[in-house]
Amino acid sequence: MQSGGQKKEKDLLSAQIAIELAVSDEEVGAFWDIENYPTSRWPSFSLSELSCHETGLCYMDESTLTRLQALRNKLGRPVYLSSAYRSPRHTVEKIKSSLGVHSLGRAVDVGCAGTQAYEVVAAALATGWTGIGISQRGASRFVHLDDLQPDEGRFTRPSLWSY
Repeated sequence: MQSGGQKKEKDLLSAQIAIELAVSDEEVGAFWDIENYPTSRWPSFSLSELSCHETGLCYMDESTLTRLQALRNKLGRPVYLSSAYRSPRHTVEKIKSSLGVHSLGRAVDVGCAGTQAYEVVAAALATGWTGIGISQRGASRFVHLDDLQPDEGRFTRPSLWSY
């Protein structure tokens, strides 16, 4: 028996995947593309940095983008995104048993280390991010942020974890 949140997540993923798979690989974006991306709403982030690094498509959620802009405004400095939207066809998503929140357009990874990572986490808590994952080992240091709500499926929210 599925909970309401699990059904909602499954329906959203099914619809998103169906739409994306219908889009040709030559198109840049489908939900957001160069013609309809409203740079005035999210002036700190370009379409290219939000799009999937492997397919070029971008299905970022509007509320997530608004929260991301609020994070940037709170920090008062540029935010480097090492990952944002990931297509279900992305190498990382293909190896998972089920798609992650990046493929829902509801997550970003902010490249940062040390004091900057601490500042990102503090600003994320202040701006309503509910999923915060911290990776501060090795060369790839980042803070994962997502804004799923407690009733949205298999992920417990709010939650903080380390990689």
